[in-house]
Order: sequence, then structure tokens, then C-alpha cells
Amino acid sequence: MLPPDIVAKLHLCAMRDFGAARDSWFFWLSNSTRCVVIGLILELPELAYETVDFARKRIDRLRYRVVLLEDRLEKAKLIAVVGWFLIVVGVGGEWYAGIKIDVLSARVQECNDAKLAEVTDEAGSAKDSAKEARDAAKEAKDASGKSVAESSSAMTIATGARKEANSFDTRIVSATNTAIEAEQHLAEALRATANAEEELKRIRTPRSLINPSVLTDALKAFKTEYTFFGCFQDQESIELLMQIDKVLADAGWTRVKLPPQTSSVDIHLTIKDFTVPITTRFGVYVVAQSTKTAEALNAISPPMLPAYIRAAMALKAGLGSAAGIYPAQGDLANPLSVESGNSTSVFIIVGKKP
Repeated sequence: MLPPDIVAKLHLCAMRDFGAARDSWFFWLSNSTRCVVIGLILELPELAYETVDFARKRIDRLRYRVVLLEDRLEKAKLIAVVGWFLIVVGVGGEWYAGIKIDVLSARVQECNDAKLAEVTDEAGSAKDSAKEARDAAKEAKDASGKSVAESSSAMTIATGARKEANSFDTRIVSATNTAIEAEQHLAEALRATANAEEELKRIRTPRSLINPSVLTDALKAFKTEYTFFGCFQDQESIELLMQIDKVLADAGWTRVKLPPQTSSVDIHLTIKDFTVPITTRFGVYVVAQSTKTAEALNAISPPMLPAYIRAAMALKAGLGSAAGIYPAQGDLANPLSVESGNSTSVFIIVGKKP
């Protein structure tokens, strides 16, 4: 039986999507940062005029050579006031959005903890059911043995008492049926226990590569360029990204910077010696770009596909293989995702654990 506070937390999590709300505040945080940048840019004209005016007052030969137009100076000051307002709004927005993101992240963690408690409670209930089923099976077998003994004794003492013998036969059949049903309940309880324990193990186990050396050997034939298009902001996702990066580096692949204007996310994570945009997606994705549609690429024989497309297919298949990610991610067996573009790099996203 779950505690009332856990039940209330699960009900609250079902009623509200804290993850979506947190993503919305990430959007506002990004817009606030843009306001600050635009405000600083609008401050530049006034700063330039003040710098020129300072130089005219300190350097005699510039005093009469450089002319400052009063109307332009007034316009620069007006633009600077607008920039100052945008800076104030942007900084305030970043502060408020940061508070909201922290609160919603805590709520998301509380929901995950409540779900983990629910799965743990279900596993305990399944174990109790299995024990009760075992006890019922034992009692039924004991009753069956007793009925057989009584029936044998009755047949020996009074072979003519057929009615009593039939009664014993009926009891034997009933006891046997009860034992069979108890064994079936036991089997079902054991399966439920195994499923609950497997789900609990999947939730608790961080993702990792099962056999990196095998994956490295499989990818050496597909040397190409790759870049990380996004990473979720938790330690589990960052460590999985670093494992994938090491496998690709050992296989001879070359990590490159993210192409300009590829991502609209202004917030990045610094991982080792490179930065990765923050993503709120779930799971690991491998994406390639092409000027051809996915249907056109599917019509081409695999050996005739561009080298980077075959490399992306090999990486996705490897991550979904027995040497790839554990706990397994089922959709890695799906066809490669192809987006419109002319980049020849393989794009990799490491989102939050599903």
C-alpha cells in the first residue's frame, strides 16, 4: 500500500505536465538572453559618440576635424534608452525564468521518485502474491494426498460402499483442480514479480555501452565526421555522450563543430573541450542530412549510398545491437532519420533516459 503522500504526488504528476512547463520556461530564458544581447547592441551608438567626444576633448588636432551632429547624438541616446530597457527586461526575465526552471526541475525529480516508489511497491505486492500462491499450492497438495489416503482406506475396508468411494473421488478431483489453479496463480505471480523487478532494474540502471570495443571495431570501416546536436542536462546523459564520443574517436571518426545556424538553442553544455546545445528530448537519436528525400534514399542500393549515410546507419544499428546501449532503446531499430540539408556530418542527440 503506497503512503498517502506518494499517492497524492502521483495524482499531481498525472494532472500536470511539469516537463512541458519546464521546456516553456527554457524558451523564455532564451528570449530573455536575446533581449540582453539586443539591448547591449543598442547601447553601442551612444558609446561610440561618447568615445569620439572624449577623444575630441583630449586630442587638440581632432577638436575641429571631428564634428558631432546634435540630432544624431539625441537619436543615439534615445536608442540607448531603449537598449537599457531591453537589458533590464532581459536580466529580470533570465532571473525569473531561472527560478521557474529550478522549481519545475525539482517537481520533475519528485515525480520520478514517486513513480520509482510505485514500481517498488508493486514489486513487493507481487512477491507477497507469489508467497501466498506457494502456500496455497502446498495446502492443496497436502489435501490431495490426504484424500487419496482416505479413499484407499475406505476401498480396503468396505469395497461395497461405492457411494462413499465416489465422494472421496470427488474430493480428490477437487483437490487436484485446486492444486492446478494454485500452481497457475503461482506462475502468474512469479511472472509479475520478474516483470516488476526488470522494470525496477531498468529505471535504476544508468545507460551505458555494453561492449564499446566491439562497437568500435564495427565502426572503423565507416570513418566520417560527426557532431553532437544536443544533450540533456543531467550527469547520466553527459556520461553516455562521452562514452559514444570515445567509441567514435577510437574508430577513427572526426568530431567537428556544429554547423552555424543548425540549432536555435542559445544554452550549451561544456563537455571536455567542446560545447553541446541543451535538449529536452528523450532517448538517443542518429540523424543525417541529404538533399534527397528519405523515399529516394530508400530506393538506392545500400552500397551505392553516400559514405556518411552508410556511416550513420551503421552507428544507429550498433547502438541498438547487443554491444550497444543498455537498457536497450527499441526505436534504434527503426530506419535512419534523414533531414533536408547539405551537411555530410552525422548528427547525434543524447536526450534524457526514457
